[in-house]
Amino acid sequence: MLRLSDKPTKSIALLLALVIFFSVLFSLPAGAAESAEEATAAQEISELADTGAQDEELADTGVKSKLILNKKSLTLDINQEYKLIAFDSGTRASVVKMKFTSSNTSVVTVSAKGIVKGVKTGTANITAQDVNGNRSAVCKITVTDKMYASSSSSSSTEPISGNETLSLSPSSAMVYRGCHYQLFAKSNATVTFTSSDKSVAAVSSAGIVTGVSSGSAVITAKAGAKTASCYITVITGNYVHISNTSESMPAGKTLLLRTKTSYASWASSNTAVATVSGGYVVGKKAGYAVISVSTSSGMATCLVHVSDAAPIRFAYCSPNCALKGQNVSFICITDKTRTAACFRIYYSDGTSKLINATSKIADGNNYVWTGYGTFNAAGTYQVVAYSMLNDKWLTCNDGKTTAFVANSSNKTTTVCTERRASDEVISLIATFEGFLSDIYDDPWTGDPTIGYGRVIFTGQQFYNHLTKREAFAYLVQTVNNDGYATKMNEFLLGNHVKFNQQQFDALVCLVYNTGTGVVTADDDVKYALLNCSDGSGGTQTSYYINGSGVRLRQGAGTNTSIIKEMDYGTSITVVSKTSASWWKVKLSDGTVGYVNTDYISSRSTSGNLDLKYVNKQNLINCICQIHHAGGECLYGLLYRRVDEMEMFFYGDYEPCYGDYKYNISFTCRSNPSFHT
Repeated sequence: MLRLSDKPTKSIALLLALVIFFSVLFSLPAGAAESAEEATAAQEISELADTGAQDEELADTGVKSKLILNKKSLTLDINQEYKLIAFDSGTRASVVKMKFTSSNTSVVTVSAKGIVKGVKTGTANITAQDVNGNRSAVCKITVTDKMYASSSSSSSTEPISGNETLSLSPSSAMVYRGCHYQLFAKSNATVTFTSSDKSVAAVSSAGIVTGVSSGSAVITAKAGAKTASCYITVITGNYVHISNTSESMPAGKTLLLRTKTSYASWASSNTAVATVSGGYVVGKKAGYAVISVSTSSGMATCLVHVSDAAPIRFAYCSPNCALKGQNVSFICITDKTRTAACFRIYYSDGTSKLINATSKIADGNNYVWTGYGTFNAAGTYQVVAYSMLNDKWLTCNDGKTTAFVANSSNKTTTVCTERRASDEVISLIATFEGFLSDIYDDPWTGDPTIGYGRVIFTGQQFYNHLTKREAFAYLVQTVNNDGYATKMNEFLLGNHVKFNQQQFDALVCLVYNTGTGVVTADDDVKYALLNCSDGSGGTQTSYYINGSGVRLRQGAGTNTSIIKEMDYGTSITVVSKTSASWWKVKLSDGTVGYVNTDYISSRSTSGNLDLKYVNKQNLINCICQIHHAGGECLYGLLYRRVDEMEMFFYGDYEPCYGDYKYNISFTCRSNPSFHT
């Protein structure tokens, strides 16, 4: 079993205190226990669904050996998901082997792993039962349709019978068809909204009006016996483009929206909730805001739902590529409202362990929390960071990361195995890119960039005004999760190439700057890398996809469903030659499907592929040729290419800035006066 090194258990004094003062023990905060496992005896942490909904504290039943769920009741929207987890009420340990059933699958479905999903409005009971059938627990789930409910509470204030107040603004409004419009109701009671004609204008429980078709409708707000109305006229305007029409985001993050419509202006319906400038939307506090981009004759909108600030801003592990037995730091960054942090480590056998953050340092408006542990076996481990707010442990998608543990620290031995970028190359990338605290439009590419070269794409959310620690966390996430390391592993492993750590790092550094297509789609670079046979054995034939966007299908025909689209150069293994037109193939990640033979090509090589046999000068020529921007030769890019080749061939991770340490000879093909 792969586990982190255990810490000491409770002291004798604490055990005596448990016997004498049972009720006092369960009132202690997590930090009062001597180990992270003991903290969960007073208050366990449950996972969150990928929707980002926040978790809640498990209630203490006071009875041992019963089965309890992390939720006794739950309200979901249609298509919203949540993961139920079963615990033993006595030990507070998670129960892995469970059977989940739904009393009404047309309302709520549940997977074998306890992930529930709202299907349609209604209620259903989810029953969790252990494999022996001895214990069970039930969660009652209510499914609502929040967005288009004809009437629903928009306030948590209890009605004051006979003494309600209500105001609604505006009293009339013009709404473009297909756009949102926000109404504002003030009351000391629960407010509901209805539309006189939902085929013209629909209204949500939050007072968000959607123009459905041209015409008129009256939106009525009601609080007890009080009513107020807004007269809505829906019109059809000229087309205005907006990149996104609805988004959910936490307070503190920024969302990048774009429009392709010229001379359009941006506005927010509620600047207390979200502001907008040039398409950059900043979440301020929980609530709704309609972000609009408009011309004199048309409009497009994005409905933004801002939630509370995320419990975790960033999470990562250091070193990025650890060794067995090496001390690993689990790091997360939160705002300063959080009072504690911890990390749950998940193992391949379904078990997990909790590590408390024992270090906290201030970093601008944030805290950086660190916990420590070691691994005794190589592999990739899922890690989830949690922070405490108001005595509850919370997490979110940004709290999820991984720890990668390797067998050897040798950087020169070539093997055909998965790798991860080293701390040395991540630091070198940071040096090359330079630090940007605020979002900045790159003058060469036009791409918005922040931190250490992090490119922000349309529709993405990000944190602006970064500290250097946040920027480094962003860089680690980007290298690991945005395809750079993944694509290099896929390319090399898919072609059965042996490679070492310094070669892998050099390629990751290259594609972080240029994009992964330089290696996977550029014929010159790709074949320079694959021209590395050791000359042993007989001739080997390998197959690859010879087009871009080629579809892998479920069956041998275009009438079957599409599994995925593949890039040019994707390596495939032929499983069977089903017919002259269709072959069954397997990708490097194990995905199996069918491809039309018109899009399959082969190459023959003699012996095993090993990057230590690559043609050095040929690879230098191909890599260093990638030094242009805006049609110009740039020495800054050439210096970076030379540094990458010095890393590849010599294991040198120091930037040279033109002060070449090794014999790297290169002359530009298009401009012979430009050379090393």
